[in-house]
Amino acid sequence: MRCKESNYERKFKSPLNVKKFPVFEVLGIITPILGIIQLNPYVKSIGIGVVASGALFYFSYNHLSKKSNLKS
Repeated sequence: MRCKESNYERKFKSPLNVKKFPVFEVLGIITPILGIIQLNPYVKSIGIGVVASGALFYFSYNHLSKKSNLKS
């Protein structure tokens, strides 16, 4: 919508912008990254393993359900 209707007046504007730079949004990205950096490497590896196993389960289940829908 921002690209198609760039002149459209928006009712909500993000607070604390420096020119067109959204400060709160950038802080919302940086803060969790800094929190993850401070974690123990063992905890990081367990977290990556959980996310990877969840992704593997999701894609394999999705692939199998598509095959079973084609047969029915």
